[in-house]
Amino acid sequence: MRGFGSLIAIVTTCAFAIGVSACQPDAATIEKSIKDELEGKKVKVKSVTCPKDHKTGKGEKFTCDGETASGTKFVINVTNEDIGKIKWELVGRIMDPAEIEKEIASKGQDGFKCGDEVVIVTKGSTFECKKDDTKIKLTFKDDEGNADTAIE
Repeated sequence: MRGFGSLIAIVTTCAFAIGVSACQPDAATIEKSIKDELEGKKVKVKSVTCPKDHKTGKGEKFTCDGETASGTKFVINVTNEDIGKIKWELVGRIMDPAEIEKEIASKGQDGFKCGDEVVIVTKGSTFECKKDDTKIKLTFKDDEGNADTAIE
């Protein structure tokens, strides 16, 4: 799942005052929306935090910070697309452990098990898989899921 993101229309209560529209979703609404989307992709999310004072004009950008249940921190880039609509993109890649096991096997390391939790990998993050008493540690070189491996 490379470059996962979403365009979401969020229902908001609008207030207008002398040419100024306050019709963009608040931080709590955006946080819930992102968390729900990621959980729909089987990612266990502990938290998503967006700035309470984010800019609301069309095309304005800001970032939200997140953390998975297992402690992996990640970033979401958010853009205001239109009144009540945001677009967000995960910096990193959602990976299923079976996908990681398959990649390890393609490099001649069969039989490693990587658990059952869907993970978000980002540049510099690490992940371990096991086979008997042997561990293989993956260190991700980029946000696309490319990794160096080391047997421990």
